[in-house]
Amino acid sequence: MNKIPLEDRFRRIEDSNTSDNAYNIAIIKKMADMPIDTYLAAFGDALDNLIELLGLSPTTAKCLYYRDIAYVISKPCYDWSVKDAAVKILALPFQRCCEERTKKNGKNPA
Repeated sequence: MNKIPLEDRFRRIEDSNTSDNAYNIAIIKKMADMPIDTYLAAFGDALDNLIELLGLSPTTAKCLYYRDIAYVISKPCYDWSVKDAAVKILALPFQRCCEERTKKNGKNPA
């Protein structure tokens, strides 16, 4: 494991980044393990739109996790327009995060 100097960690945090890349892995894993209805809870009809777009049963889909939806989207049975629309729905929380961080810090973290 690499040690990151404290000054570098503070600089990364000021730049709206994680202080250590190991956190990125943990964040991705936590997101993958999140129920899709929790992940999209703050986005109104986004979950229903995603379920309809992918042709999933609402009962089944609401029991799925982010990783399951990502896997479904990756299947070759969907054309690119469906995949594009589904990925845009999954990106909604990231977009909101970027917007909020930009307002707070005056710069886009992306």
